[in-house]
Amino acid sequence: MKNERRHMITERYPIIAIVFWFIMAIVTSNMFTPVFRAMGLFSDLPDRDAPSYVSSVIGAILFLVIMKLWYAPKYKGILKPAVSWRQVLLACMPLIIYSLFVLVFTLIQFDFYFNGSILFLLMALAAGFSEEIMFRASIIPISMGFFKTEKRAWLVPVFSGAFFGIIHLANIFSGATILNTIIQSTVNFFTGFYYGSLLVVTGSIVPGIVLHALYDYICFTTDRSLAGGVMVSELATFDIILNLILAVGLAAGIAFILKRCGTEKILKIWKDKWSQE
Repeated sequence: MKNERRHMITERYPIIAIVFWFIMAIVTSNMFTPVFRAMGLFSDLPDRDAPSYVSSVIGAILFLVIMKLWYAPKYKGILKPAVSWRQVLLACMPLIIYSLFVLVFTLIQFDFYFNGSILFLLMALAAGFSEEIMFRASIIPISMGFFKTEKRAWLVPVFSGAFFGIIHLANIFSGATILNTIIQSTVNFFTGFYYGSLLVVTGSIVPGIVLHALYDYICFTTDRSLAGGVMVSELATFDIILNLILAVGLAAGIAFILKRCGTEKILKIWKDKWSQE
C-alpha cells in the first residue's frame, strides 16, 4: 500500500508525471555545468560549452538511476533489452541504413570533407544522451506503463516524434533560416518517431543513445552546412527532397518492425518492465 500511495499521481495523472520527469531530465542534464566551470574542468577545449556537453552525459545517466530508484521495485528500468540482441539489431537496421545513405551523399556533396575532433565527439554524445533521455526516457516508460489504451504502442512514438520535431523549431533562434527550420523539424519528427519506436519495441534506451550519438557525430564531422548542429546553409531542392525521402523511409522501416512485433508483444514487454518484483 505504501508503494501504491507513493505513485498515486503517476497512476491517476500520468501526463503530470511525464511533465515532471521531462523537467527532471532537463535539470539533471545541466546540473553539473556550473560545477565543471567553477572547477575549470574541460576549459582547455576550444568550445566554452564543452562542460555542458559532459554534464549532459553524466546527468542523463543520473536521470536513469533516479527514475529507476523512484519507482523501484515496480519499475525495472530501460537499460536491459526485453528482446534478443538479434531483434535489437533488426530494429536498429533502418537507422544504420539511413546513416550510411546520409554519410555517402554528404561526403560526395562536400568533396569527402571530414573534420573529426574531440569536441564533435562530445557534442554527439551530449545529443545522444540528453535528447534520448528528455524525449524518450522521460516520456515513453510512463506512457507505456500507465496509459490504458492498447493503441499506445503506436500513439506514444508518434507523440514523442511530434514533440521532438516541434522542439527543433527553436533552431530558427540559432541562425537557421525559416525553410531550413521547417525541413529540420519535419525530418526530426520522423527520426523522433524512429527513436521512440526503437525504445518501444526493444525496451532499452541504449540502442537509441548509441545510434543517435553515432549519427550526430557523422553529421557534425562531414556536413559543412551545420554549425553547432544547426543547419545554417540554404539547401538545394535535391537535398530537401533527399532528406525528406530518407526520413520517411526511416519511419516506414520502424513502422514495419512495430507492426511485425505486434501490439500484444509490445504491451507484454512493458507490462514486464513495470511488474512488481
